Amino acid sequence: MFLQAGSPAELRAYMAQYPDSRCIAGGTDIMPVQNRENDHEAVFIDISGAAALHRIVSEDGVLSIGAAATFAEIERNTLLRQYAPVLCLAASQVGSPQIRNLGTIGGNVAHGSPAADTLPVLAMLDAEVRLYSATEGTCRDIPVDTFITGPGQTLLRPGEYIEALRFSPPEASWRMAYEKVGRRNALAISRLSACCATRWEGQRLTGLRLALGAVFPTPRRLYAAEALLLREQPSPAAEMQAAELVTQAIVAAAGRRASASSPATPMVAAAAQADLFTAAEFDADKAAHYAAIAFGCPSMGAEQLEESEFEPMFTACRPGLRGKKIALFGSYGWGDGEWMSPWEDTCRGDGAELVCHFCKEKYHFTQDDLRRLLEQATR
Repeated sequence: MFLQAGSPAELRAYMAQYPDSRCIAGGTDIMPVQNRENDHEAVFIDISGAAALHRIVSEDGVLSIGAAATFAEIERNTLLRQYAPVLCLAASQVGSPQIRNLGTIGGNVAHGSPAADTLPVLAMLDAEVRLYSATEGTCRDIPVDTFITGPGQTLLRPGEYIEALRFSPPEASWRMAYEKVGRRNALAISRLSACCATRWEGQRLTGLRLALGAVFPTPRRLYAAEALLLREQPSPAAEMQAAELVTQAIVAAAGRRASASSPATPMVAAAAQADLFTAAEFDADKAAHYAAIAFGCPSMGAEQLEESEFEPMFTACRPGLRGKKIALFGSYGWGDGEWMSPWEDTCRGDGAELVCHFCKEKYHFTQDDLRRLLEQATR
């Protein structure tokens, strides 16, 4: 069922009637999931026409961004450009212009993807999610990094919707920077995103906020690294120690990558023998000699394989996969990242026996990464 709410009052009435319904505005996150799950009983309420949920205003020193505000609206907003320019920058790097015209900050938060571009910025800003319960008629505010409990998991309850994102803007003395690492310069899902804010008094660092995205299951402030740099003050030695603290935290959350020698490496196993090939070395003729093949590839988007080497090789091998035991592994995502599902479906559709899959991401946060981020936040 698809309903349209032209105001918060209409939205609350619909949600009180259908507490398990889901809000939709741009649909850039929720529709791919819906198409995959094929849930014909789902109830969606379109809030894109509710002007009140697009508002970006300052109220008693707190900036409030309506949940239906699009990335394009955030990117252009003069209030945010003045008080939170890094949020405008992060919004400008989301997907394509078409996605930015449709996608919303509320959807970005509700979807809870570890790679969401705005989440580390919101964590750095100590932003809170304002939730409204249509069934209870009450509001509650929850910090963004608490609201998202895991990949695709949040504290949103039945009958609740995200009304706004709210934060107190840093004082003018703060300087901020944002960086995103992806496979491409545009139209790329984050492999790592970092946000930094600094406050200086002369040559002394008196305030520091660091947050990372895409390498943890939830947006995370780096409190230990912040405390170390504030205590020791930035120097090559202190920066190295802080970078090591960050790397240790990432490794603890994501594990270590077994091998970084190739961006796309199929590993082939038959009985007691195991042979290792890069994507460039493997082809359909070699695949014909093995009863079991493990394909490994990073994601290049929500449903895309690495396209320069891996996808041509895999496409050439597909006609010969019927009846073979296939394992899939990847170096991007959490659990079974979105892109794994269509890849699995492709293998099953080709008649292969899918025996297992796993997906992990590891990125080393280096001293140079930290120094570059600090330098940008000092300008």
